[in-house]
Amino acid sequence: MGRFGLHLGLVAAWQAGLFCGGIPSAFSADAAAATGAVVEVLANEGKGFAMRVDHAFFEVKGVGGSDGLSLAAGAGANSFRTWGIDDLERRIDGKKLLDHAHDHGLRATVGLWVAHERHGFCYQDQKQLLAQREQILATVRAHKNHPAVLMWGLGNEMEGLNYTSASAHVWKELNTLAELIKAEDPNHPVMTVVALPLEEKLKDIQACYPALDILGINAYGGAVTIPASLAKAGWTRPIILAEFGPHGQWEVPKTAWGAPLEPTSTEKAAFYLQSYDAVRTGAPGLFLGSYAFLWGNKHEATSTWYGMFLPTGEKLAAVDVMIEVWSGAKPGNRCPAVAPIEWD
Repeated sequence: MGRFGLHLGLVAAWQAGLFCGGIPSAFSADAAAATGAVVEVLANEGKGFAMRVDHAFFEVKGVGGSDGLSLAAGAGANSFRTWGIDDLERRIDGKKLLDHAHDHGLRATVGLWVAHERHGFCYQDQKQLLAQREQILATVRAHKNHPAVLMWGLGNEMEGLNYTSASAHVWKELNTLAELIKAEDPNHPVMTVVALPLEEKLKDIQACYPALDILGINAYGGAVTIPASLAKAGWTRPIILAEFGPHGQWEVPKTAWGAPLEPTSTEKAAFYLQSYDAVRTGAPGLFLGSYAFLWGNKHEATSTWYGMFLPTGEKLAAVDVMIEVWSGAKPGNRCPAVAPIEWD
């Protein structure tokens, strides 16, 4: 179960059959054939795009993070996302991460970290570029035939915090990397993830990164603006909402002494749903799915801001919302509604 205890309300819901299809059947990685899935992104007869895994259509119902994967699978998720290759060496219940995920019927967007210029990487240094290419290709070679691999997550927000077209050389290198990956592994698409704002980046990606299969977008308070930004830029390629969740601590009102006001669990859950619906319905034909952030717990801004679970393991209201989105049924034991504290 990783770091999370299985919430008794979810157990009761499973037992009551409130999740569509019940608990997924276990898959044995040891018994599986040593070949990966064939994952395709297809134009859907003029209606946009669709993902297909071994000839079956697949919408990503995903979580960000690799904790509590058995709980994610039972809640109706079918995928999870990592950020770097070190995650693949993690062991859960004695098994490596991808084997553990496969046991629960989950497919992984395997993160391939691409270095950031703001961290000291130089995209004009051929020695650095070649070393990064070889490291990424070595990971692809090692894992391309694992049945849990869904796609490659090539880079995360490596475009920088204050993007200008002067950084377009990053997209050119990503295009080279994507071409190398797809030559090594033609059976899994490549997604690259960017942050808001989008418009100027989208134009440069269109011009410099033709090998991109899927654009991943990380967005919090601004998620609802994504469809308008895509339309304004004339974007016509598939997208995934690669991280979404509550408003960030930089997007909320502050107290008189400068502390950000954290939304309640109830307010956060409502915004998860609002963000998901806005992108799904606002980008018809382009939307291939999403990854809710963060399936687990982390301390950022506060110990409860982004995690969908408390540090002690109890689920928060965002989990209830995503269960309903993924499975089509409300859990039997829902989190309590929380009203915000107000003062003069």
